[in-house]
Amino acid sequence: MAIETDKQLVLTRVPPGDQWTDANGPSDVFETLTDGLEYIFQKSGGTITEFHLSAFDGKIFSVTQTEVPDPEPTVKRWTLYGEEVEPQ
Repeated sequence: MAIETDKQLVLTRVPPGDQWTDANGPSDVFETLTDGLEYIFQKSGGTITEFHLSAFDGKIFSVTQTEVPDPEPTVKRWTLYGEEVEPQ
């Protein structure tokens, strides 16, 4: 199975220093990164637990991974004489 990763922007840095705000709507300014991460965790009902930090850009992304099932294999059919038969 393949793993599909999805990133969503959740927090942006508010200069100066280590202050953060919700990237998707109005919110308070969080004094620390930890406060901002706790806000996102509570807002998601505890489902978002992994984050990606882009320090240079001042952005925090939530990271979710899902398993993508492998496609069904194609079965080729042959006639008695070795000619391929079109799938039905």
